[in-house]
Amino acid sequence: MTEHELNAILMDAFPELKEELTLYMEEDGDGMDTGCFLTHEDVLHPFIDQASKDEDQQILKRVGAYVERLLNLNDEYAENVAIIGIVEWIALDRPALASLIPFGPKAQAAISEYRAEGNAQ
Repeated sequence: MTEHELNAILMDAFPELKEELTLYMEEDGDGMDTGCFLTHEDVLHPFIDQASKDEDQQILKRVGAYVERLLNLNDEYAENVAIIGIVEWIALDRPALASLIPFGPKAQAAISEYRAEGNAQ
């Protein structure tokens, strides 16, 4: 998958971020071809943090569904974005958040793998 396609999936999954994502991508200069690791780190991560602080179960549920959606695309780049860009960030930097997000089986397996390797708490 391309950056453009994955950013479109991100916008589809979180329409409330469309304006912020569009502005971010315009400022980056690459538009929809802005790197997904950038859009996730700079836009999605703060959104997830805020949802956690607000205890917004609907958004957290959508985060879990979004990650699983990426993992089920059977695309190596989409999988890397999901695992490295979201799951690893949560497992390593936000371990308490992992229990708040209802991840699907593939994401749960990745989190378990990080924990088994001693990379996460």
